[in-house]
Amino acid sequence: MEKSPEKLLNVVRDIWANIPPVEIELRDAIISKISYHADGFVNHDEGIRILKAMPELAIAVLKETVNENTRLKRK
Repeated sequence: MEKSPEKLLNVVRDIWANIPPVEIELRDAIISKISYHADGFVNHDEGIRILKAMPELAIAVLKETVNENTRLKRK
């Protein structure tokens, strides 16, 4: 997770809630960042609150994490 978990969490919450669904690149960047730092994100109370409040984001992060794990297994 970033040096300031609160900063990342606030950015995620604000951007995800306010960007239109057609902004795929920005949404993908958020999903990728959370997935890459999933251990820190889910071990932070605010991270759990965000994922609970935004089920669409939670599912997208889970899918990205599974995809990354699958890619790593193939190597």
